[in-house]
Amino acid sequence: MTEEQKQDVEKNILVCIKYLAARCDGANSLDGQGYNGVDADFGHDLAQKDRLTYRQQKAGLKMLKKYKKQLEAGGCILPEKMWEEEEKPSKQLIVGEERITIVFGYAPSHEERDFVKSLLAYRFDGQSKNWSVDRDCLSDVQNRFHDFTVITN
Repeated sequence: MTEEQKQDVEKNILVCIKYLAARCDGANSLDGQGYNGVDADFGHDLAQKDRLTYRQQKAGLKMLKKYKKQLEAGGCILPEKMWEEEEKPSKQLIVGEERITIVFGYAPSHEERDFVKSLLAYRFDGQSKNWSVDRDCLSDVQNRFHDFTVITN
């Protein structure tokens, strides 16, 4: 699925969520309009957002399927399905000529971070959320993270 198609799915889900929220009285009356009591808070919370995360979209779509008839009566068509979120790489040691990139794929423990910080020329990349160290630390890194897959660039 292209980025444009993913954005269309997100927009469609938001339109449906906001449609129901605009007709919902917080499940105070049994009028068949808007969300039921279980979904009201979550639906209204999502309706306040301009963008949804992948997980919010997935949960929102699952919730919206309960209201299919109500949505169709209002001209809202649910997307058939969500795309699968790309799995992020995890537990990798990417060995370059000068540096080793440590890809955790999860939030490392304090002990793991302290270990990396004890190594030569450690760096943290805030965008990718990966750590890197000098290549001379390869044996120490492999010993500590022995269950990580080693990839040589």
